[in-house]
Amino acid sequence: MAEVAEDSGATADEIVDAGRPVDAATGPDRTHLITYTVDPPTSEGRSASAWRLYDHRGRDLATGLSEVTLEGAATPFVRAVGDGYLLIGPAGRATFHITATGTVSHVRGATSRPAAAGDLAPIYGSARLYRPEGRIMFTPTPAAGDWQGWAVAADGSVVRQLGYADGEIQFQRSDDGRRWEPIAGHKTTPRTVIPSLTLTAVGDYVVAALTTEGSDLEHATLDGLLVRRTDAPSDAAWEFLPTDVPGDADSGGDRWWEPAVRALDDTTVALVPTGDSAASGTFLVDVTTRTWTRLPAPGTEGGWEYEFEDGRIYAIHPERSHTRVSTDLGATWTRLPH
Repeated sequence: MAEVAEDSGATADEIVDAGRPVDAATGPDRTHLITYTVDPPTSEGRSASAWRLYDHRGRDLATGLSEVTLEGAATPFVRAVGDGYLLIGPAGRATFHITATGTVSHVRGATSRPAAAGDLAPIYGSARLYRPEGRIMFTPTPAAGDWQGWAVAADGSVVRQLGYADGEIQFQRSDDGRRWEPIAGHKTTPRTVIPSLTLTAVGDYVVAALTTEGSDLEHATLDGLLVRRTDAPSDAAWEFLPTDVPGDADSGGDRWWEPAVRALDDTTVALVPTGDSAASGTFLVDVTTRTWTRLPAPGTEGGWEYEFEDGRIYAIHPERSHTRVSTDLGATWTRLPH
């Protein structure tokens, strides 16, 4: 892998063949797009990435180069959209659209404008939206400003999380793209927090993880999930769903200081703990039935990393170069081609 990473003339096919899978998505036409990267032996040095598009039988349809970085991983992410895929470079620097036949075009940036129904937030933690109509990326108005988390609901309204003040975590909502209005906060203690960037839209709901800080910055326990309907009145309280995984004695572990909260579909959200614990410690919560389950890993070995999109769960094992997909909440897994 290192030799290919250091080769400035390496082709996309060479990067895919030598590389480790990074991300995957499935299009509406049953094609799959998987991204790969080749890395240097240490964190310093040249890293390169590429992508490959497969049909539903695993046959190659197209392969292309992605990003090159001289320091740090050239990690490209992919998101399925109605007419193909979005290929997103490291830190969201560049975004491209790839059709189901492999045609590539650059996604242009646009001036700020109000969010609207159908807009997508393809880059986790980024204050940028993608609008399929016109294939543009933009920051919604009013500008998110000093936010600790934000989410765009299915109706186009925007909810953002502010800091802790007056004994509660505060929130605001914008329904018209012109101004922010306060909505109900959640009363808590200074040590019980909503980690930054966990506010997430899930169908008709907005959710956020609630954690309690431990003895240092790298330890925190998961208390549960805050849930609120997007059409709730401004003064309607958030509902608290305490962590409840039957038979799970380890649900109160201390690995939740930087969790990821990702929408799986219109009713289910995934809570992913920090670091290596994600392989066997990821939870799925149905916000309509209030039920918690542990995501079954594809195998007994550790090291699995997960992505969630449109009802599909992608499990990626960088060291083994395996990519698998589940459409039944992890009950069964299908291996994708490399």
